[in-house]
Amino acid sequence: MNKGLMIFVALALSTPIAHAEPQGRLSTVGAVEAWDANKSPLHVIAMVAYDLSGLKNGSRVSAVFNTDTLRLEYDGLRLSPRLEFGSRLTGEYKIANLLSDYFRAGENDLSRTFYSSYVQGQAWLKWNPLQRTYVSFELGARRWFFAERGSTDPDLILPEDAFVLEPRLYLTWWGLADDAGWRDRHRVFPHLSGVAVGASIALNYQHSVRPWGARNVAAFDPIDPRNTPEQVQVGVTQWLKGGWHLGQPLRIELSQELGWMTGEDDLTRRNIGGMNPYTVNVPGVPWAYFHSGDYGSAMLSLHWALTETMEIGPVASVVGLRDGDRVGSTDVDVVWGAGGLLGWRSGPWQADIRGGFSPGLQALHPNQGAWSAFMLVGWASQ
Repeated sequence: MNKGLMIFVALALSTPIAHAEPQGRLSTVGAVEAWDANKSPLHVIAMVAYDLSGLKNGSRVSAVFNTDTLRLEYDGLRLSPRLEFGSRLTGEYKIANLLSDYFRAGENDLSRTFYSSYVQGQAWLKWNPLQRTYVSFELGARRWFFAERGSTDPDLILPEDAFVLEPRLYLTWWGLADDAGWRDRHRVFPHLSGVAVGASIALNYQHSVRPWGARNVAAFDPIDPRNTPEQVQVGVTQWLKGGWHLGQPLRIELSQELGWMTGEDDLTRRNIGGMNPYTVNVPGVPWAYFHSGDYGSAMLSLHWALTETMEIGPVASVVGLRDGDRVGSTDVDVVWGAGGLLGWRSGPWQADIRGGFSPGLQALHPNQGAWSAFMLVGWASQ
């Protein structure tokens, strides 16, 4: 799922076409996600962003520094009443797709980790042919760079430093109501009311490929033979987000996602685990514990508005994924978890606490503590 595209659609539905004076906004986020300290690392998010909107023909400019990633973006340029142009330049340093962690059998095996970085450029056209219906074609190009860490096993084969051409097609039907979470960068969990569905087709053409990872049988037990990328890689993703009010103080939310890939490796597989906004969420599972190309997931949460600014509730999710043990298996593992959430919005401030426990992960890997905690504080200028 492309959250950026979802935000653009929400902005298109909530922003009038009429010209306005340019407006700048500064946003900041600080967050931390932690698990069983003896088995799993703690991850930190630090984001600072500046957005300038109300430019020519509805366009916007933004600069975002998020932990290890710098992103410059120009989007929303109206070429016609139903057609927009956007572009983006991104650089990510050392921990792209969190390959600096390697979870297997409940342990983070640092000997199989390495640094991954890239520079990427993207441009797209977004077309609104029918009411609430959006079609976006994106063309991207990326250059990958890899390096060993101090803990990397000398027998680990690194991926090929490679140039990749990345065309994408996104289809979206948007029936979600407006919410500040679609406009405000520091509100990373929008309140859902209504339904939105979408699908995407991703194609990668990688100039040079080679099998990589823990492949030496004399050095690794077990080996990881599944990172054998092909020059042409194809991925299909389908997603749904919905929210329904159950009386005045209660709201139920559903997030569902389905993905399938061929010819891929861990550079492009979906990150599964954690309670942050960048992954398929499973309470109790560490951030990016799983990397999967073939998966299906669903998350259900109940939100009870205690006050106008605060809501709490339970959350549960389940995911079925191929090769959870990273040994090249075609078997499907099912992992589930349950927990709770608290969200607070007041003026320019945002705070979120989410966490839980995963009986599914503990059954799969009994030595994993299988608990998680995510905490966020955000602020934006008014």
